[in-house]
Amino acid sequence: MQWMKTAVRRLPLLVGLLCSQWSLAAYDSIGTIKTISGAVQVQRGAVTVTPAPGFALLAEDVVRTGSASSVGIVMRDSSILSAGANSELRLDAFRFDPLSQTGAMQTTLRKGRLSAISGAIVKHSPEAVQYKTRTMTLGVRGTEFILEAEPGED
Repeated sequence: MQWMKTAVRRLPLLVGLLCSQWSLAAYDSIGTIKTISGAVQVQRGAVTVTPAPGFALLAEDVVRTGSASSVGIVMRDSSILSAGANSELRLDAFRFDPLSQTGAMQTTLRKGRLSAISGAIVKHSPEAVQYKTRTMTLGVRGTEFILEAEPGED
């Protein structure tokens, strides 16, 4: 019976720790998967997961789509990224200050197709946004574009 009293006393501490970890993960989030069609995976370090809409993305995540698949991502600055079938997109770096609407974003499309609609970062600091492929780096000055990358050696 004593163990039960101890467990009940420690329950608020445990709940508080869990909630703080969830809120830290949400704070580190650079974007969210909004739509998924077909097979989509996210590699985070050594772990690969099958996400659902609402999945929070972090810097350095790699998003992969299968054949006849696509994924829609909304970044924290309201940029919209859409990767088509057989794509591999690495979210290299992202920072955004919602108060000043400034930051930086860098992504690498290793293969496949990516369409993008720019968000707040491009409007305030266009030089701070870069999309890379194996053969080129695109500095964004406009608002909408499509990239395509053939698979190859890095």
